[in-house]
Amino acid sequence: MSDKTKISKEFLKDFNWGYQVAKELGLKPNDITGMSASKNRTQAIKDGVKQYQKEQAHKKNREEEGIKR
Repeated sequence: MSDKTKISKEFLKDFNWGYQVAKELGLKPNDITGMSASKNRTQAIKDGVKQYQKEQAHKKNREEEGIKR
């Protein structure tokens, strides 16, 4: 892995936290707009929330495709 593609441990921790919170509470990225944290931390959390939402949408699409077949 090159230096440019390394992810800081802090970013990864915040990303995973955002993903897990979105999973447990059903949050969407706009739900945490007013969150007070450092810009980098807030972005990492939002990225985690977005990833969870993206995976859920993909899962729903696959399920709907299965129903249509």
